Amino acid sequence: MAIGLTIWVIAVLMCGISRTFWLLLVSRAITGVGEASFVSLAPPMILDIAPTKDKALWLSIFYCALSLGYAIGVVFGSAVNLLLGGWYWPFILEGGLMVPMVFLALFHEKDPQFYAKKKGRD
Repeated sequence: MAIGLTIWVIAVLMCGISRTFWLLLVSRAITGVGEASFVSLAPPMILDIAPTKDKALWLSIFYCALSLGYAIGVVFGSAVNLLLGGWYWPFILEGGLMVPMVFLALFHEKDPQFYAKKKGRD
């Protein structure tokens, strides 16, 4: 997940420094690669960490947070744009704020175990 997060952070920062349509388009496409790593790797990690009786609740919170995050991002981006005077500032702020998360994922993340091992096998 740290690799995907690193790709995403670099792509978001590229969005912030882009001043042409084509660089912005390529940068946004690359952010999709990073986001795909979260959407595909987070559920197995949640299933490994969550208590058995709460797995469905934890997964539902994760998937609700995805939708809410996109909606709040539009409001946040608009507010930052108006406050700082440029459409690119939300990307720079978001990318900068996520840099510590790259290190957190790099040093504290464990590979999900549930798909690597089947019950009854080692």
